[in-house]
Amino acid sequence: SQERWAKHVDKPLVRTNSIGMRLTFIPPGEFMMGSTEEQMREDVESTKGTKWYVGAASGRSIELPSHCVRITKPFYMGSTEVTVGQFRQFAEASGYKTHAERGLLYGQPAKRKTRTWRATFYKQADDHPVLQLCLRDCDEFCKWLSKKEGREYHVPTEAQWEYACRAGTNTLWYFADDNDEYEKVVNEYAWMSWDRKQTPSPVPVGQRKPNAFGLYDMHGNVWEYVADWYHEFYYK
Repeated sequence: SQERWAKHVDKPLVRTNSIGMRLTFIPPGEFMMGSTEEQMREDVESTKGTKWYVGAASGRSIELPSHCVRITKPFYMGSTEVTVGQFRQFAEASGYKTHAERGLLYGQPAKRKTRTWRATFYKQADDHPVLQLCLRDCDEFCKWLSKKEGREYHVPTEAQWEYACRAGTNTLWYFADDNDEYEKVVNEYAWMSWDRKQTPSPVPVGQRKPNAFGLYDMHGNVWEYVADWYHEFYYK
């Protein structure tokens, strides 16, 4: 489907933009967004007595009910998270200072000094995912890139992100329907990134196997923003 649609609209499957971001073509389609009640029960039951239990119980409940969502137009999504090196190009070209660099937290003056993307808790190179950003920082990055390239860049909606992450699957995770398998993935990230203080840290982007659409690190490594407002009864 991905290849046929790219050929149909005469677009490349993967292209690289002016700051070195690999962008992957995502075809239109529809999918069941969220979790089913059966998946919720199985997920909660399978995590009893483990560290995942509370997260499974609370996390799955906000993903109900599962509902059909249609993505009507193709789009490109970054094949990996935005890297430190890519964000640095934006910051140096525009002079932009992130909210953390300006001493802000959620738009308000922070009560204490916060870490910034230039000085995180971890030792990072240009191929690591950029950290310590707020959603407004991400929006400014997209605005700058849109103006620079004459194309519209934006943070994906939750529906776009989940559709791209699932890549045609309907399991709990795009690679399996099993929490044990998910824990293996998380542990593999931790093993790859164990630092001298024995704490897991983010690893360089694109180190693990991609999903069926060719997107990397959709599970694991770092949390990613979406454009939607959050509310616990959003799906309902």
